[in-house]
Amino acid sequence: MRWQDYLILLVLVTAYLIYRLRSRSKAGPRRRQSRLTRREEAVLTRLKAQGYRLEEIHPGTPVTLLVENKSRRFNYRGVFIVKKLGKNYLVKLKRGDATPLSSAGLRQEMLLDYLFFQLDGILYYDLEKDKFQELSFKFEGRGSSSEQRLLRGAIIALIGIGAVLLYYFL
Repeated sequence: MRWQDYLILLVLVTAYLIYRLRSRSKAGPRRRQSRLTRREEAVLTRLKAQGYRLEEIHPGTPVTLLVENKSRRFNYRGVFIVKKLGKNYLVKLKRGDATPLSSAGLRQEMLLDYLFFQLDGILYYDLEKDKFQELSFKFEGRGSSSEQRLLRGAIIALIGIGAVLLYYFL
């Protein structure tokens, strides 16, 4: 992606966060929407034994899709969010034979969840193997090394100018 794409994505995410913070402050405290299934309850019990704490059941956010001036509203939902050591994780339960490394569709779904719910990671649970995998995403910039060196040089120059001005005025 070009740097302009990242800028547009940043503006969209910032606008969304501002909207969510304002709507959350007007709406008051959030209530839990629904109950966990037996399978989800069993997974949550295992996580609680490992020190995780339940934050939200079936987190969801209303989304409106606009196509040629026609709109369709739906709720984007997750399974549940747990917290440990100040980090939030969305719990995903394995469906079928897909694994995060082999299924492009599953990777895209998890990336969307990761960005949408602003998480520190995803806990992917394989019921058959009774095993959790912690997943996170790392985004690497596409800037060239010469651009990065130029940016570092500019920052060092600004720090140097600030130090000289500070010495001069003191």
